[in-house]
Amino acid sequence: MNITDLRSEFTRQADDAPDGNAVLAEESRRYSGRARARTRRSLIAVAAAVVLVAGGATAIATTLNQPTHTAGPPTPQDLVHAFTVPQTDDDRLTGRALSDNLRPESARLIGESKHAKEWVAVDRQGNICLVTVLPNGVIGTGCNPPEEFQRSGAGVSVSGGARNEPSRSAAARLLPSDIPESSLNDAARQIRNATSGFTGWIETFYRNSTPLIVMSPNFAVDTGSITITRDDGTPITIHLG
Repeated sequence: MNITDLRSEFTRQADDAPDGNAVLAEESRRYSGRARARTRRSLIAVAAAVVLVAGGATAIATTLNQPTHTAGPPTPQDLVHAFTVPQTDDDRLTGRALSDNLRPESARLIGESKHAKEWVAVDRQGNICLVTVLPNGVIGTGCNPPEEFQRSGAGVSVSGGARNEPSRSAAARLLPSDIPESSLNDAARQIRNATSGFTGWIETFYRNSTPLIVMSPNFAVDTGSITITRDDGTPITIHLG
């Protein structure tokens, strides 16, 4: 191949080769497209992260702003439903039954029969008190602080009488209001079974959802203690005598 032929071949190959500027432009276009795609993906990822962070911040803020309920000691109103009912004239304690230490506005009548009348009240120290008044006027009062009342209620045993009159007596147990009436009836059944063959009496009251047992003192002593269940199914042991 002579010089002329070589020059012609080089010219032909040069004509067939792609334009360098066009190649650079094409590569630049492709690179820009990939860069934009990466940028879009990055922006989407960043936006998602921002949403997650914002959502997390919102969740944290919501959690922190929730009111915190701290369980404190129970109050008499928490434990004795009768205290949530307005006082009536029948509820009022009068005379010697109303000691100076009891708050008159808190008294509620919770049981009444031929054997005794029963009131619940709060004293000036915040204790829950059971007041028993016998037909002959003999009075007995038993008090427990709310925490102790929640565990086992409050009880009182009273007896006595005037000269030349027969002595009267009664033992009573006031229970927290989370004791359902069915459990109160179960308590009476256990006491009757424990005192079968003994002379005495027993009564139950559930006035204003306030469970009360009243009985002959000998029934309380002979029974000793019983176990019943609260509304939530948990047991409560009651010491009677």
